[in-house]
Amino acid sequence: MFACRSGAKHIALCEGPAGGERPTALQYRIGKPGAPTEMVYPAPGESSPAFATGVVTLAGGSGAWVEFTRPPYRYVVFSFWLQGRGETAGVAVEQGGKRLATLHCDASARSELGPDYFGAARLPASNADFLP
Repeated sequence: MFACRSGAKHIALCEGPAGGERPTALQYRIGKPGAPTEMVYPAPGESSPAFATGVVTLAGGSGAWVEFTRPPYRYVVFSFWLQGRGETAGVAVEQGGKRLATLHCDASARSELGPDYFGAARLPASNADFLP
């Protein structure tokens, strides 16, 4: 549902089939092609974690994101369109409400992030805010 390249790394948020009334199963992956994946969340065999979603409308654009928490970090996969900047997408890592890192996509992301997808996938809304 989301994929892009940031430098030498590939960022992806993949989906599995939804089971009945349960939300769609998601998996976050990041790593360099041809090398072992740096992070897979949830890892094979781990229970499905809680992913949450958000959308925002701004005076000069709009955006959507999917987030998950892997204590003590919050990961946010995002896709925004901002007036004067165009598309900005990538993944941000936060700890205790402070941004530690943001990996921006080098080119346009392949993204289905948005309210239509979130509703169809039965993904819950986030209680937190996010801006890129």
